Amino acid sequence: MSQFPFKVGDHIVTKDGEAGYIAFIDHAYLTLCIHQWENPDAMWGFNQVKLVVFREDWKDAKKIYKGTDT
Repeated sequence: MSQFPFKVGDHIVTKDGEAGYIAFIDHAYLTLCIHQWENPDAMWGFNQVKLVVFREDWKDAKKIYKGTDT
């Protein structure tokens, strides 16, 4: 069994209702991308808004199943 209940790319919703996909995960926290838009002037061609979700809050997050993901 993995040490993490989620993996990068999973879509989750927090207890506060913030929904997005996991962009990074570490033993202490994960980052949740809640908004992304194109920006041709940005280094990677887009900008993002991310939230830090600390490990103690993971128990309250729920995975959202998108498309054919089960």
